Amino acid sequence: MPAKKKTNNSQAFSATEMETRLRATLEAVLELQAKRNIPLVFRNELCVKDNMFIHKYPDGKMFLIEQDQTDSSETILLQL
Repeated sequence: MPAKKKTNNSQAFSATEMETRLRATLEAVLELQAKRNIPLVFRNELCVKDNMFIHKYPDGKMFLIEQDQTDSSETILLQL
């Protein structure tokens, strides 16, 4: 008996339905991160080295940090 071919569920949704589901998932994850006080991490023009990042916390505080590549420890360089 031949094995059944797995179907790709992403093809079962229209582009609009997929976007709606992805947005809802993203919003839920961002809300959970905010409740846990986990910062959004991103880079901008202030990040002049590869190991520099911006941390933006749910309360609005932002920090320019530098991450040690050997042990992942972080040093706050500047509060923005």
